[in-house]
Amino acid sequence: MVVLKNLLQSRRSLQIHYSQLALQTGLSEPAPANDVDSLEDQFLHKLRLVLEPQLTTPNVSIEAVCQLMHMSRSTLHLKLVALTGMSITRYVRALRLGKAKELLTSSGLTISEIAYAVGFDDPKYFSRVFSEEFGVSPANFRLSAQE
Repeated sequence: MVVLKNLLQSRRSLQIHYSQLALQTGLSEPAPANDVDSLEDQFLHKLRLVLEPQLTTPNVSIEAVCQLMHMSRSTLHLKLVALTGMSITRYVRALRLGKAKELLTSSGLTISEIAYAVGFDDPKYFSRVFSEEFGVSPANFRLSAQE
């Protein structure tokens, strides 16, 4: 029983680590993969490089991502969920919100312009999703970041 509990705790801590690694913001480009990185780190790096150019388009083609990753959709999904606890759709949304957070603090764009810039079709939906994710509206986030 203790062994099982420790395995589950270890899995959760790894998912937290890799989800944070996968969603790192503040870098214009993720750190390059090198020989000492684990295969998981290299996978997440490659996935982010494939996804970042597509974040501005509202409908990211998961099939195109799968082709660029040389993986089937189900394999990509299983690997990403195992590493981060997120589906590919949830991961894309989290990347978009992270980029929006960065733009809110570093640019003079309006909330609507930021919503469109990170691939959301509807600024109201963007504001609602942003508020659900971070617990504060984009406008209030911008105000608190400026203080």
